[in-house]
Amino acid sequence: MKQIGKLTSNSGLDNKQQLRKTNKINSIYSSLAIENNTLTKKQVKDIINGKLVVGSKRDILEVQNAIKVYDNISEINPFNENDLLKYHRVMMD
Repeated sequence: MKQIGKLTSNSGLDNKQQLRKTNKINSIYSSLAIENNTLTKKQVKDIINGKLVVGSKRDILEVQNAIKVYDNISEINPFNENDLLKYHRVMMD
């Protein structure tokens, strides 16, 4: 058998953690891009990682709010109107 590549850990995170983090970045970036948020995927990643970015205050706030919702997504009941309204308010804050 010939080795064609090597699988390595990224930044000390195991594969599941890295996949979750990548999914979080892609989900938040894509959701906000649809709503005309002008930040790049790298800027979204930097905000998630706690770094400062240059951009409009509104766009940065949208990312920060989306992070709050994403981090609580497992607690949201999609069939509960109060949950949907609560997290919609977080997104619109």
